[in-house]
Amino acid sequence: MHNIIAPWRALMALMLIGMLAMSAIRPVYAASGAWFLSGDGDWDVNSNWNPGPFPNNTNDDATFGAVNTGPATVTIRNTNIATRQITFDSAQPYAVVSAVGRTLTTRQINVASGTHTIAAPVLIPNNLIITPTVGTRLTLARTIDNAFGRSLRLIGPGSLVLYLSGNNNPGGFIRSEAGAGRFDVYGTGRSAEIVYNASAAGGTLGIGETFGSVSSGTGALLTIGGLVLQSNVTMEFDLNGPVQGAVSNGYDTLRFDQDGVSPIPNRHVQLNNATLIVRLGAGYTPAPGDMFTLIERIGGTGAILGTFANLPDGSVLTVDGLQFLLRYVTTGGITTSVTLTRVDLPRIDPGSGNRQQATVGSAFAAPLEVVVVGENGSPVEGVLVTFSAPVSGASALFPGGNTALTDANGRASVVVAANTVAGTYQVTATTSPATTTPAVFTLTNLAGAPNMIAATGGATQSAPVNTAFSAPLEVTITDIYGNPAPGATVTFSAPSSGAGATFPAGTTATTNAEGKASVTAVANDVAGGYQVTAAVAGAATPAVFNLTNTGAPRLRVTVEAAPQAIAGTSFAYRLRYTNNGQITAPGATLRIVAPQGTTFSSTGSAPGWTCADGAPAGALCALSVARPLAPGDSGEAQFAVKVQPNPGVATITMSVEIVQGDANLYDLADDTVTIERTIVYQLLLPLVVR
Repeated sequence: MHNIIAPWRALMALMLIGMLAMSAIRPVYAASGAWFLSGDGDWDVNSNWNPGPFPNNTNDDATFGAVNTGPATVTIRNTNIATRQITFDSAQPYAVVSAVGRTLTTRQINVASGTHTIAAPVLIPNNLIITPTVGTRLTLARTIDNAFGRSLRLIGPGSLVLYLSGNNNPGGFIRSEAGAGRFDVYGTGRSAEIVYNASAAGGTLGIGETFGSVSSGTGALLTIGGLVLQSNVTMEFDLNGPVQGAVSNGYDTLRFDQDGVSPIPNRHVQLNNATLIVRLGAGYTPAPGDMFTLIERIGGTGAILGTFANLPDGSVLTVDGLQFLLRYVTTGGITTSVTLTRVDLPRIDPGSGNRQQATVGSAFAAPLEVVVVGENGSPVEGVLVTFSAPVSGASALFPGGNTALTDANGRASVVVAANTVAGTYQVTATTSPATTTPAVFTLTNLAGAPNMIAATGGATQSAPVNTAFSAPLEVTITDIYGNPAPGATVTFSAPSSGAGATFPAGTTATTNAEGKASVTAVANDVAGGYQVTAAVAGAATPAVFNLTNTGAPRLRVTVEAAPQAIAGTSFAYRLRYTNNGQITAPGATLRIVAPQGTTFSSTGSAPGWTCADGAPAGALCALSVARPLAPGDSGEAQFAVKVQPNPGVATITMSVEIVQGDANLYDLADDTVTIERTIVYQLLLPLVVR
């Protein structure tokens, strides 16, 4: 038995040793982790990650956080790397680079903070999503699409800089989604459809530039599936030489072709008013007639739709002082290419007739004349010049036509007349083909003589007698065509008797640039309705204002007293108040300041005075008349003072004021009366004893 078991024990021992050996040489499987170093290092080193081992699985996440104390370079050195997603979250930049052609495959790249670069080739596994946050930027130096129908999408509000190279497969797309950040695409080779979303932040599409190289490189970019630009996108073309699409001694060109994908197999290039930028390489000067094909269809039936911003067909661009003619070339009724041709166009300058004025409906004194000269400054004969004026508003008419040919001196002119609308405007003159900068004339149509006057402010209003109306009386003067007539003198007139108005600043006013003139009117002291008229020379009918003066209380006060006051005795005044106005007053207040040399005496005074008995000279005393005072109503009140035995003055002078309302101590008085009486002294006779 022992002999039978021993071989099995030996076999089991050998199997155990084998399993241990297999375990010792089995590779360590990757896992999600965060970069651990504060500086440079290799991706595929386990100790550089926390926790290790290094991420290299399509379910792994790689995070580059704020552990780097400065710019850090992470090198993919020994193996190709694949992850589920990569996240950058550091204010210090990371750069992921590749050694000996190693690649990086991932499905999503997030940028939470900072500016970072992936220079290693990025393989697009299916859909690559880029999600940078606000204020961040990611640069991808190279993307590789090895299969049909894959896509790259920018969906975050941060910026993405993408460099294209190589013959990537068509069928997918490269696009910025709605609300995405700035999207800059550069490069050459073949690309899938490139789409800029209208609601995203725009960007730049440049051709020929490669990552890490000097800018203004040239080359050719082929889009299979079309290109969609937007008005906030700039498309750049560099002209470094005459060879289309060449890297050396060439110029940038964009080619497009169908992608064969249903249901829209033929895609278009949609310009959508994108901005066109053209740059000349250092030392390169195209000769007149040199043509550059910027965009062209090389297959399919797609079209170029729309134009670049402010550059319709036949526009002329000036680049480094040279002129280029932009053409949208059509084939079979659709645009299939965009070309730029170096041209030498004549220059057109305004000669005479600038800054003239003429009354509406009449001719300007001098014709508009231009001078056309060539590149060397010599006059050019036989050039067709077209003069153009605004199609609406103030403008000019051309009785003899708006075109003229230049003579032997390069001069061309047209007769010009003002239309019926007043105002200042510009007339331009261009040559055919159009020059880069037209000649510009500034003309002014002046309004004609006054023809009509209308009340345009304060036409119907009322005010209490002896007060100003709330709104000025305003008129507007126009000529026969309805243009405001400035500088016209307007005369305002009110009735000479009865209810009427006065004009403190005078009865005349001059119209301003809008043809308006106004005066301030004050109701006189007679209540009632009436009309004020405003007239101007040339207008048959005056403007009419319907005004009403409303009545007002008119309080008056009188004072009676004995002819003399005796020192050391009481002295009384009788006050009489009356409403002589046309409407009821809501009560009244009598105001008196105790005269010099006296004190207030409640004895002999009407009850209700605000002064206490014995109030000294200078004290303000008021008596309220609480009842309403209808027109014609009157009343009386007594006011008494005690004259001092030695008053120090020869006369008593007292002023009485009356004001509307109850206890109005400080309001402006409706009426004031002053009374003065002489002070006499008692004569004491000696006592005689008989």
